Amino acid sequence: MDLFCKINPTMELSLKAFEKEGAAPNVFLFSRHFNRICYFTAFEIVTSTNFRQRITAVKRLIEVAAYCLSLSCFNAAMAITLGLQMFVVTRLVKTWTYMPKSHMVMLEKLTSMLSILDNYANYRAALSASLGKTPVVPILAVWIKDLTSIEEIPTHLGVDMVNYSKLSMLASVLRQVADAQRMKYQFHKVSRVQKFILTLPITANDKQLRLLSLQCEPQGGDATVHPVLT
Repeated sequence: MDLFCKINPTMELSLKAFEKEGAAPNVFLFSRHFNRICYFTAFEIVTSTNFRQRITAVKRLIEVAAYCLSLSCFNAAMAITLGLQMFVVTRLVKTWTYMPKSHMVMLEKLTSMLSILDNYANYRAALSASLGKTPVVPILAVWIKDLTSIEEIPTHLGVDMVNYSKLSMLASVLRQVADAQRMKYQFHKVSRVQKFILTLPITANDKQLRLLSLQCEPQGGDATVHPVLT
């Protein structure tokens, strides 16, 4: 939440800021942390070489993602869900086969809520229902996508004719960002836990994750047996 609230919407969420290196440092940090959550999710699973421990790891991660979603922390829910859908995890057929039905249902709800179908319709509806009523950590990439699309619309329609429709759309998105930053979670901060979350130890790259995944379940069982975001 703190990383998201440090973002200056008018200064950092613009096409010029995205094109200029270093112009949107907080957006970069927020996006990097999102990616770290994705990789940490996969890392935790493929480093659990014991079969029972690996099933427990997947179950706990699904539970954490579902809890994040219940708190309207959409960013973390999406990051964990995408981590669960990395190939190094989805290929663990035996692991997914033994996953309890209750957790598969939870995962289906997550993938449905965060689906890209109809331009993230389910997520947008949930976000709209939460803004102004509860603290929210949004999926920033969706707003960046919106802003990038809006920026491509001409600002002027002719000589001395400003495209107020474009300005209204830009203002609408930036207003949503400001609304989301206004309310904060009232959690008791535990510095040790907070430090762990912000640093998330990951000591493997894509190739190493693949090798770790193969150690968990050797080649021959590559197949996706759980829902994926569409």
